[in-house]
Amino acid sequence: MRILLFVAGWVVGLAARVSHRLTLAYYRSRGAVIGRNVRLYGRVDRVNPHLVTIGDNVVVGLGSRILAHGPVKGGRPVSIGSDVYIGAGAIILPGVTVGEGSVIGAGAVVTKDVPPMSIAAGNPARIIGDRDPAELARTRECLEKGLPVGKVPAV
Repeated sequence: MRILLFVAGWVVGLAARVSHRLTLAYYRSRGAVIGRNVRLYGRVDRVNPHLVTIGDNVVVGLGSRILAHGPVKGGRPVSIGSDVYIGAGAIILPGVTVGEGSVIGAGAVVTKDVPPMSIAAGNPARIIGDRDPAELARTRECLEKGLPVGKVPAV
């Protein structure tokens, strides 16, 4: 029984990794520029994916949306810098640039640019602090080693 459960868990994990790679390949085929070590658990605009740029070592949380189109202003590019963490349920609106190393809180609605190494949260998102460089280094190490974010012990 244990062996069966182990094999079933392994198959499910493998299917999840394949599905994730297919999702990234789909967005890239539609023109989105997506860097290395990106974990995309949310969604990218399907109308204008070619207007979305995502840097290296980025985590986009479950249920998050990166939008590049709107009914009034039309399509506008969205840029997510490297080493950015976007919390679950966050919405990045068209025309926004999220600077390198920034953190977007869960459920935030980002309507304006976020400077590098900032922490933004709320609706509309406001800068509430600065990101610690040591924490950024630990997160980058997790992503590069393929570990869950937060599993590298603090130094």
